[in-house]
Amino acid sequence: MKGALLRLWEDERLSISIICLLALAVRLGAVFYLGVPDPAESSESGQVAARLTSGQGYTFDFYGYRTANPLQSFIPPLYTLFVAFFLRFTSESGVALVVAQTFLSSLTCVLIYHIAKRLSGRALGALSGLATALYPVFIIQAARAFSLTVHSFFLALLLWLLLGLLQRSPFITWVATGVVVGLNALGRSLMLGVLVGIVGWLWLNRKMIPEWQRATAVIVLFTLLTLLPWTLRNYYLHGQLVLISTNGGFTFWNGNNTFTTGNAFDVYVGKARAYVGTEVDEAAGEKDIIDLRPYPLPHEVAPDVQRLSEVELDRALYQAGWRFIQDNPRQWLALLKTKLLSFWWFRPHIGESRADLGEYGLVYDPRWITPYKILYVAIFPFFLGGLVFSLRRWKTYALFYFLFAYLTIIYLAFNVMTRYRWEIEPYILLFALTAIVQLALRALQWDKKLVWMGSS
Repeated sequence: MKGALLRLWEDERLSISIICLLALAVRLGAVFYLGVPDPAESSESGQVAARLTSGQGYTFDFYGYRTANPLQSFIPPLYTLFVAFFLRFTSESGVALVVAQTFLSSLTCVLIYHIAKRLSGRALGALSGLATALYPVFIIQAARAFSLTVHSFFLALLLWLLLGLLQRSPFITWVATGVVVGLNALGRSLMLGVLVGIVGWLWLNRKMIPEWQRATAVIVLFTLLTLLPWTLRNYYLHGQLVLISTNGGFTFWNGNNTFTTGNAFDVYVGKARAYVGTEVDEAAGEKDIIDLRPYPLPHEVAPDVQRLSEVELDRALYQAGWRFIQDNPRQWLALLKTKLLSFWWFRPHIGESRADLGEYGLVYDPRWITPYKILYVAIFPFFLGGLVFSLRRWKTYALFYFLFAYLTIIYLAFNVMTRYRWEIEPYILLFALTAIVQLALRALQWDKKLVWMGSS
């Protein structure tokens, strides 16, 4: 048995294959258990993909507000086109989509292995890859029509490429890194801001990357070249510069108004009724928080929602959210606290809204919430410990510090759902395992000291 384990450890390709196959098996099992979602109804991306494949173009009805004059750049294209491919070219699009996602999610586990290996060796790589393969959240995520599965893959690919720059890296690696930054941004516009952190990280590690200036220039160039076709398409449609999407204003308003909880479409029932002026939802009953769709628009925007151009609508929604912040600073600060807890802990009433329970194609079984909380509570202290241990090589790990801080700030500024954390939760696991390994090694050393003292 010991010899077999040693051979397994020595054969890295076999170790990686086991992690990947194990991840794939449990994810396919989740698909079988949970059933197949309808990709055309599971998200805004799915709705746009369905309209695209049915000949209505890359359009979105803005939650029913613009059925006659749909938006054309509201949703970023990466996941939308991913879903559209399966709607267009497969007869069982839901099955094909989630099976493809299980493969991508399994490859993400392999990337996590290599990321951890580049940070701290094969032992941490194996533990991190295996933990990511078996972590319940990632298994469920891959089995649902969540864009996060695709986003997580491209983020892991980006981090793996970036850590590779600390070694001697060819020109093609710089090009690939820029392209992958662009693909991340085409998945969700906020990831374009990660480019700033990447440039700063390259500068911090310039002694390990002698050609860091050339590498930076190439990465920035190919990021912009990756975005260029979509940006030109948007300019042709709107006559103005729209780098990726026009959903920023709505998301900003969604997370900054008098009735929001700061969490997606969740609203405080009483505050929403006071704002809208009519009965918000007959199904609300005694609930104080509900998922409200269509989401109320600002009073100054609602009458003109059909008339405004897409860019004007985006700008007007940004302005409405900013006015709320200026007029209600205390309420805004309270919202920031709720958003912070929602991202790093769990959002209020998670598992109770219509979206959570499956009406919109997303499935959260309320029975899963408590076990998830217990698991997360067990991991989080070790994550904090891993951050402390990593400070000895802070320049290398600064890439992750920036990612954690940047996404936190962005979601605080806009809106948040707890599942947004899933994209960085593999790295929370990685840091937690770093602490566990370090503590185990120190305990072994202490045991050796005790043995030596006893023998003396």
